[in-house]
Amino acid sequence: MPQTPETFDVLLVGGGVIGLSLAWELAQAGAKVCLLDSGEMGREASWAAAGMLPPGPSRDLWPSCSNYDQMQGFSHELHPVWHQQLSELTQIDNGYRPTGALYVADGNPEAKTAFEKNQREWDRWGLDYHKLDAMALTDLEPAISGQSHATLLPTESQLRPPRHLKALLAACQLAGVALRPGCQVLGWNRASDRVTAAVTSTGAITAGHYCLTSGCWTGPLAAGLGLELPIRPVRGQILLLNGPPNTLGRIINAGPHYLTPRTDGRVLVGSTQEEVGFNKQNTVAGLSELMNFARALCPALADFTLEQSWSGLRPGTADDLPYIGRLPGYENAWIAAGHFRAGIQLSPATAVVMRSLILGQEPPVDVTGLGVGQPLRFSSMCLPPGVAGDGCEAHGKKREPRSQNRA
Repeated sequence: MPQTPETFDVLLVGGGVIGLSLAWELAQAGAKVCLLDSGEMGREASWAAAGMLPPGPSRDLWPSCSNYDQMQGFSHELHPVWHQQLSELTQIDNGYRPTGALYVADGNPEAKTAFEKNQREWDRWGLDYHKLDAMALTDLEPAISGQSHATLLPTESQLRPPRHLKALLAACQLAGVALRPGCQVLGWNRASDRVTAAVTSTGAITAGHYCLTSGCWTGPLAAGLGLELPIRPVRGQILLLNGPPNTLGRIINAGPHYLTPRTDGRVLVGSTQEEVGFNKQNTVAGLSELMNFARALCPALADFTLEQSWSGLRPGTADDLPYIGRLPGYENAWIAAGHFRAGIQLSPATAVVMRSLILGQEPPVDVTGLGVGQPLRFSSMCLPPGVAGDGCEAHGKKREPRSQNRA
């Protein structure tokens, strides 16, 4: 007798922070959810991230902000709420702390460009920030060296991604989410404008809705549905140093590089940004770049022990924006992927918005502009045969790059 496919309200493919967050949201709303991953849950880019959480605009400014900026603001509201809820529910502290952050740029053109862009955003959003001269910087962070000025952003926060993922996984289990690690999607069954089943390595799984949350592995899954999604892996290498606590009191951002101190004395040093395909190996050149950066900015780190190094593959897109919404040509297929360096940061807002869309509710943020196949997306998108769209053209002018200081 053929095996009867498992049936769920929603099947999520990809068990990183986006998939886990959305699974928890959906399950809390009463949906029967299955979350599968070809490997371990939460062990790819989400686990490798540093966990910085920059602020976004307040709700009163949303009408004048982009969809993406609104998602930043919404996530900034949600992170402390989720921290408390997850802690009470699972007894796991995800390490959320509103530490504040310093932005420095001396002698680094890339950091200067990112710094100037950040400052324009903060001005538009009315965020409170403070410019510091060398003396004020030394008073605030005595271990920082070689900087004539800096800017303090008091409302930036951080969490510890491995702990956050552990809490989300426990919350999903408590909410009754069916977790399927080591389960690979091999193909899809389709009928007209609907997906009818996911064909997996452990058997067919049917659902009312299907959502791709697989980070930089989303492209091949979308290809099985006749869609070309230009989501690519971008390697980021990270060092973990261990030394005396309180050497640094807050996050230090310098363009794509950062120092993220933990309360136990550990300091994360990141990160590289490399187009090397699906290669996750650390390199001597990459680790040397990070160590040289850390020691130049904070000489005291030269005496710290190198405890560990790792890398993650961030899901990059052509315009540095995620794909959030319904997949074109399908009534019951969705996507939440391509968050690049902001997956941890945007995960709660993405989960709430996607839960609303999938369950037919009005989302708190209109993410139409982040949808697949939108004419203003700077991408090379191919739609399924017979679906109206813009073909495989690149549309619109290239937008100003997003700040790159999150993971």
